[in-house]
Amino acid sequence: MPTRALLTERERDVLGQQAGNSAYRSTVRSRVRNRLSELEADIDVLATHEPELYEQLCEAVLDEH
Repeated sequence: MPTRALLTERERDVLGQQAGNSAYRSTVRSRVRNRLSELEADIDVLATHEPELYEQLCEAVLDEH
């Protein structure tokens, strides 16, 4: 079974404008904003309690973009 990070395959398609309409795209954008808020809390936990995983996260996000 495929896993996801921040977006599902469907959400990638919608945000990439390969599927869905503008109303649904707005809904997906809202969901992603909510996940980003939760991600901030996850980052704090990793930075405090799992520095190795925190470093991996930083490398994945910062090195590729």
